[in-house]
Amino acid sequence: MVIGILAHVDAGKTTLSEALLYKSNTIRNLGNVDKKNSYMDTDEVEKERGITIYSGQARLNLSNKEVYLLDTPGHVDFSMEMERAMSVMDYAILLIDGTKKVQSHTYTLWNLLEIYKIPTIIFVNKMDRDIADSGEIFKNIKNELSENIIDFENILSGNIENETEESLASFDELLMEEYFEKNSISKESITAAIKRRSLYPVLFGSALKLTGIDNIFKIIDEYFVEENINDKQKLKVFKISRDDKGKRLTHLKVVSGVVNVKDIIDESDEKISEIRIYSGEKYESVSSVKSGAVCELLGLKNSKVGNVYEDGKIIEVVTPVMDAFLCYKLIPVTKVNTLESFSILNQLAEENPLLKPRMINGEIFINTMGDIYLEILKRILEDKYEIEVEFGKGNVVYKETIKGSAIGVGHFEPLRHYAEIQLLIKEGEKNSGIIVNSEIPPDELSINYQKNVISYLKDNECKGVLTGSELTDVSVTLVSGKAHLKHTMGGDFREATIRAYRQGLMMAENVLLEPYYSFGIKIPLDMLGKTLNNLEEIYGKVKSPVINENEAVIEGIAPVITFMEYRKNFMAYTKGLGKILTKFHGYLECHNADEVIENMGYQPDDENFPTGSIFCKNGAGYYVPYNEVYEKMHLPFYGSKKEDDFSDYVVVKKENNEISIGEDEIKKIISGVGGQNKNQKKNTETKRKHTISKEDVDVEIKNEPTKIYEKTEKKKKEKCLLVDGYNFIHARDDLKIYLDDLNAARWKLIDILDNYYGYTKEKIVLVFDAYNVDNKEETINKINNVEVVYTKKGQTADSYIERFSTKYKNKYDIMVVTNDNLEGLIASGNNAKVVKVQDFSEILKSYS
Repeated sequence: MVIGILAHVDAGKTTLSEALLYKSNTIRNLGNVDKKNSYMDTDEVEKERGITIYSGQARLNLSNKEVYLLDTPGHVDFSMEMERAMSVMDYAILLIDGTKKVQSHTYTLWNLLEIYKIPTIIFVNKMDRDIADSGEIFKNIKNELSENIIDFENILSGNIENETEESLASFDELLMEEYFEKNSISKESITAAIKRRSLYPVLFGSALKLTGIDNIFKIIDEYFVEENINDKQKLKVFKISRDDKGKRLTHLKVVSGVVNVKDIIDESDEKISEIRIYSGEKYESVSSVKSGAVCELLGLKNSKVGNVYEDGKIIEVVTPVMDAFLCYKLIPVTKVNTLESFSILNQLAEENPLLKPRMINGEIFINTMGDIYLEILKRILEDKYEIEVEFGKGNVVYKETIKGSAIGVGHFEPLRHYAEIQLLIKEGEKNSGIIVNSEIPPDELSINYQKNVISYLKDNECKGVLTGSELTDVSVTLVSGKAHLKHTMGGDFREATIRAYRQGLMMAENVLLEPYYSFGIKIPLDMLGKTLNNLEEIYGKVKSPVINENEAVIEGIAPVITFMEYRKNFMAYTKGLGKILTKFHGYLECHNADEVIENMGYQPDDENFPTGSIFCKNGAGYYVPYNEVYEKMHLPFYGSKKEDDFSDYVVVKKENNEISIGEDEIKKIISGVGGQNKNQKKNTETKRKHTISKEDVDVEIKNEPTKIYEKTEKKKKEKCLLVDGYNFIHARDDLKIYLDDLNAARWKLIDILDNYYGYTKEKIVLVFDAYNVDNKEETINKINNVEVVYTKKGQTADSYIERFSTKYKNKYDIMVVTNDNLEGLIASGNNAKVVKVQDFSEILKSYS
């Protein structure tokens, strides 16, 4: 079981950790932050500054439960370290300073606990102080956090009054039903209600004086449920660090199953060389750990924060809720190699992903959540790597999104390469990030190729086309794709994906976003007018002020970049009489987008993120700009009828902007170095809009020649499924068991295809080899809804399928099911779709 401790800075969180460790006999002597000897804060900078920077862990010595305690940073600048630890918690203890009540960062913690669905108890600390009033604090928590809190001390002592049970019954329907039926509420029901976050126990005490600590242990013992799931192995990574010898540690929770030394993790076949269980700065090496444990693995080079593994394979990557919204330029003081510094920062970014180091025009930029983290980073670089740096003036981290939707087409066809895809890029919900999926059936594009596209979209950050900033709040759907049996190579779909993504953005209406604060301001009434004027000047949006006697309270939102300077002015003109409280609100449209875009001077024909595509003509690849890709694409345009060919769209007016690509540049493209004409420029004032209709294609590009597409009608062809019978039987485990009785295998396959016909009503032709059978003539029998063909003696199924697909290519829309590559190659040459048996089996599952 993993229990985390969370709090606003200086609420006494590390002191509570020390108290829990001491009272559980895990440590003999109490550590103290002021004396720099606390058990969990092991880093030198933590000891010097007296704050928690990194999440620390310890194992509590409890008689009947195995508990791993996570101590987390309380300062806002290190919130992402706290959130990473939160991702593996089973329960949380939220600490509140009894002398200060609910504070600004407490709201953030409470919201995250809700998002991660973590059962929580609240411990009100520093109750030994004279100014701490339990009644007032309880009322404050109830008003600010949740109605479903209850003073748990009477429940723990067994003195449950009717009034307490009535309060419990009001928290949710299950408790109410039990109370009405039995006139009481059992301990088991209270335990379940805590687990499902229907109630939050509140305890009072003093971590420094060790009061109230026993009640925390009582709740852990009696009301926290330990889940040992001995199912398949599932691991969740929440942290990457390095030990004092530089060895890479992967911190994770064993969600279920068991993990052992020598287990293979990830597709790269990395083996676990050692398993450690840390408690403070000490650790124990073990050969295996079971579900519920927090441990550190050595030997993994490619693990990342957020990775979720199931039986060694990545099944999910957890995206954090919080993100850094401030950006700073790193300025070297000592003479250092820029590339070496960049490499070091990328290594540090493994441990702290919010850094997101990037190099722009030879200069290094990093993200952060505040000035204190910059001081820590400066110290780390100096102490560990002997690199002395300063930081430039801070700016905000911009992001980009789109309005409406657009289709992105990416085509990659240098000589002897081929891939084409279409992506539907749509405006997403606020704070949704990037949502990726596919709606292509396996018979149109192999599952493996689809996985290549999806994994690239999920694993790689895409730049926007306005400023090169991170793209967010969009959904990206793979809607069409095409491969070539002979020429498609491993990296071709990666190249097509990059180009489709970027081309779609170029055709969309793009929006620049900036971070906003939400704020609360309390000022003397005579300063209200000036404050409202100032907020208007910094593009703030405010609610109607609330007047309380001689004070005014103003709530609203404002851009972070303007508010950063305003905070200093506010303190000056209010002469300390005003109070201001801020928290991160989210990303909204940029108030001065044109100015930012012009100043950043980003050109979307980015070397690593091209917007155009590569086509092939006369044995050579050539570059086609983004605004002409629609004309040359091979697949039907998404939204047109499936039987239409894009060649049916006639270009009435166009310009020739083809650019030949030489062999050297093709090699660069394939190796990921370059691959586009760097002189292609975009006017940043150009507004790109693409509207999609199911009956036509309408592309509007300002300041560029208008292209009008007219569509001719094409007669719809009947669909025909052509199956290589014995090839199918040998590829399916459930049919191979009948190989001793081929007649049974044939009938089983006929039954499968007849069921498919019931859903699709397609013509089905099933071909069986009679190569070694004494059949003088070819026979065709209609069995139920399947035409069963037995070839004549000396004829293979391959040759029959070749003959059929050639003869009927203009009559039928043919799909061939076979694992024979040569057979598939010949069939595709006759415009037939070719699908592997395994992929067709996936289609069959959708009909079963």
